[in-house]
Amino acid sequence: MKRFKSSEIIFILVALIAISQSIEAQNSDKTVTITASGNGKTQDEAQQSALRSAIEQTFGVFISSKTEVFNDQLIADDIASVASGNIQSFEILNASQFPDKNWGITLRAIVSITKLTNYVQSKGVSVEIQGGLFAVNIRQLLLNEKGEEKAIDNLINLLNEQMQLSYDYSIIAGEPFASGNNWAIPVKVTAITNKNIDFCSKYCKQTLAALSLKCSEVKYLKSIEKNVSPIIVNGEIYYLRNQSSMDKLFEFREKFYFYSSLYAVKVGKDEFIAPKMNDPEFYCNEKCQTVFNHKDIVGCYELSDTHNRTWDSKGLLLDFPDSGNLVSTFSWSWSYTLENIEKIKGFFVNPLGVILQYKQGGIVVNDTNGQILVVASQQKNGNANWDDAKKWCKELNYNGFNDWRLPTKEELNLLFVKFWGFTNIPNLPFLNSPNYNSSSWYWSSDECPDTETAIECMQGYNKFNCTKKSEKNKVIAVRTYNINPKVQNEYNPNNSPKQSNSINNEQSNTVTDIDGNVYKTITIGSQTWMAENQKVTHYQNGDPIPNIIDNEAWGSLTTGAYCDYDNQVSNGLIYGHLYNWYTVQDIRRIAPKGWHIPTDYDWTTLQNYFKVNGLNLESNNDTNKSSIFNVLLSGDRNNVNGKFLRLAYNISWWSAIEHNINNADIWCLGKHSVCIFNSIENKKFGFSVRCVKD
Repeated sequence: MKRFKSSEIIFILVALIAISQSIEAQNSDKTVTITASGNGKTQDEAQQSALRSAIEQTFGVFISSKTEVFNDQLIADDIASVASGNIQSFEILNASQFPDKNWGITLRAIVSITKLTNYVQSKGVSVEIQGGLFAVNIRQLLLNEKGEEKAIDNLINLLNEQMQLSYDYSIIAGEPFASGNNWAIPVKVTAITNKNIDFCSKYCKQTLAALSLKCSEVKYLKSIEKNVSPIIVNGEIYYLRNQSSMDKLFEFREKFYFYSSLYAVKVGKDEFIAPKMNDPEFYCNEKCQTVFNHKDIVGCYELSDTHNRTWDSKGLLLDFPDSGNLVSTFSWSWSYTLENIEKIKGFFVNPLGVILQYKQGGIVVNDTNGQILVVASQQKNGNANWDDAKKWCKELNYNGFNDWRLPTKEELNLLFVKFWGFTNIPNLPFLNSPNYNSSSWYWSSDECPDTETAIECMQGYNKFNCTKKSEKNKVIAVRTYNINPKVQNEYNPNNSPKQSNSINNEQSNTVTDIDGNVYKTITIGSQTWMAENQKVTHYQNGDPIPNIIDNEAWGSLTTGAYCDYDNQVSNGLIYGHLYNWYTVQDIRRIAPKGWHIPTDYDWTTLQNYFKVNGLNLESNNDTNKSSIFNVLLSGDRNNVNGKFLRLAYNISWWSAIEHNINNADIWCLGKHSVCIFNSIENKKFGFSVRCVKD
């Protein structure tokens, strides 16, 4: 047990006497002080959000852990008003308008526990107030810690969106060089910070200054062996109470590289996410590369160690680069045929905007008409069987919410589709696309018909299997929230609003290819697609497309070819032909005039339409129901041995986008899937083809 020095005992007694006198003076109206943050579209809305946060935290610490009363928006707003008397007074410490015109506010409020207790009792809420000087002191400390953590959450959530808008990009394409039978074009993208980064740095420091402990508070907390952690932001030092606050700021700092890589490259009509790359060159301003000597920084106490840009139990360095700094470069090469190079008019780069958004305790997966689906950024350590996975989610208390659950298979599909293509999201491994040679299986909440098995989903590839519940898979948790008080607080991906008038699949809408094959068409949103797989056997100029039956010959091709599944003509009539990618990219074209092979942008547009409107893009194999897209699971032909696989279990369509010299993009749908997903395969595979109207 620690022995306190006489000076320390005197200091603690003086502090307690001061608090005691303050409480006795206000005995008829007990009050507490809390620092809270909020945000909104207007300054008034942000202020009300901060006051509501202050009230909710005080209620949870001093009155009751049951905060259901705050689910009623009208009561939540009234309870946090100054007119109600629950807020005695408040002082705005930081009010800033973001570049997107939203507001963020940090304030210090004095909350009347007495009046707040009377208010909630009038609403039928039972309360239990713990009395006594030391209990009140401890609860005040707990309130301060909770308020700080909540304010840090709000700070990071606001900065997270602005940081994704803090980089401008430029692109340079070099001279083509020989790469096998094709030509490779080197491409380099550069990320440069813009003025948003200056605002992020300023707002971060202003908020931390409002939250930072005073030297007297630092001394008191250290004397009672409470944690105090310093954080240095571009040379300015602040002191925080919570280790969890520091952990969250550390995770925020680790996302800086992710923030700098949010761009898409456009070549002609094709636009796609930055390819997966090795570690980029990294640049920084002089402040970033400085090794700080803590002794040179004037603070509340001497920090004995010298640290560079690292994390340890003593503190954190968080450095924002200045605007106009080159911070990252990304370099790679794309392979093209000579004919394709002649069509290229240039390379263009565009920022993606906000990809990662935090709301309601997690990362937003879907937000449709106020129905928000979020995933917890905390993942269960290790794998678990299905029953243990459900139990872990049910018992999870994370970011102030305890209604987490296992996602449905549709929700897993939405999650992996949304974040497909990103490989550099730190501390969120389940959002990163897997390597092509590896994958991870995740549990869904859906059971299979035999009840002894449940549905698992393969990360990134969105393949669904029924597997024994005793097997062990990875586990993630989701929660749902409805911000419309008139609608029951539930979420069902299949109940999202549909725009049925935007889909037109009348049989009178058709297109004819050069062979005279007539295809039904369907208009989905802004696009018009073939409602059938292609069966064409000639290029647009009349040249025949070779029909390759021999398995060995198929696997050795580097030119266009087609076949029917199992080389049966009847399969071709039902499912359409299978083509290798060399047929798709041939300049003689297989798409009818006015139509084209869909790019990743076309497929993503289709995918997003179905997702936003709550529609399922499922197959109609072996069922009596019709599929909107008339999907028949046509299988494929292997690129190595020419064998036919997966008929009635899977379909893959070619994209016009080449990934590298050997591979191209495909879009797939499995028997248990409800949404198409993107993957990459060898160009020698035999896959189906759908065309989309220009």
